[in-house]
Amino acid sequence: MSSTLRRNPDVVSRELATGEVVLLDVTSGRYLGLNPAGGVIWELIDGSRTECDVCDAFRDLVEDTPEDVDDVVSRFLQSMREQGLLAR
Repeated sequence: MSSTLRRNPDVVSRELATGEVVLLDVTSGRYLGLNPAGGVIWELIDGSRTECDVCDAFRDLVEDTPEDVDDVVSRFLQSMREQGLLAR
């Protein structure tokens, strides 16, 4: 949780009018849709924040965060890692 998170540079994103975010892995051609909460987390992955920083910023930005927000964010980030959407 102490290393800086960075997006895979081969992944581009676009926010839709609905607040959802669509990711495209240009290497594989694979698309992934994120709900608004996932989109907030994605935007927080800016190369300067650790996982703990992302959790704290998410709490500050999103009203009514669940009590287990750290676990929710951690699972989301793990999924992003597994799909190759975060830089190593």
